[in-house]
Amino acid sequence: MLHTGLFDMDGTMFDTERLSLLGWRDAAKKTGIPLTDEMILSFRGRNKKMNEEMFHSWFGEDAPYMEVRKYRDEWILRYLDEKGLPEKKGLRELLDYLKSLGWKLCIVTGTAREDASKYWNRTGILEYFDDTLCGDEVTVCKPDPEIFRKAAAKMGAKPEECMVFEDSPNGIRSASAAGCHSILIYDLDRAGEEIARLSDFACDSLLEARDYLKENL
Repeated sequence: MLHTGLFDMDGTMFDTERLSLLGWRDAAKKTGIPLTDEMILSFRGRNKKMNEEMFHSWFGEDAPYMEVRKYRDEWILRYLDEKGLPEKKGLRELLDYLKSLGWKLCIVTGTAREDASKYWNRTGILEYFDDTLCGDEVTVCKPDPEIFRKAAAKMGAKPEECMVFEDSPNGIRSASAAGCHSILIYDLDRAGEEIARLSDFACDSLLEARDYLKENL
């Protein structure tokens, strides 16, 4: 029986993947690094170390990943200071519904805690959650199943008792390998049929995810 929700953060709870894409574009322009959108999208669901390794595989070991990332972070922070942190449509409606069922909820993000906390502290969203697990608290990040297995254990649940809410292909692969149920919420692109088949349901918003659960729990 499902009783635990494991929520990815970037692109699922907050519209930060779009901000990250725009920030990387700005940073690439400033530094002259030819980052493509396809490269940027492949960063999703992975931790900083894994992304740095990919960056160096594309542009060489001397390519200034941390400098480019610094420019990206500065762009995002300017945006957040000016316009605030955009939540994904239906986030609070879904959280309210799950809490009404008595579910336990955990944020499970590949982002390091220092960075992730800057996002959730801006919104007061933590009042919905029982715990959090971040990318710097596991040895391997998504698509490896470790992060969701560890989150389930942290919540006192078996993986098959957990529903994962994810926007990225790597996140859905991780949830599937961990033995969790999952709902794919499309964000910047539409994952292929292979990824959609790994999830219980694929949809365009968290409101649709709520409605699916209302009909199927």
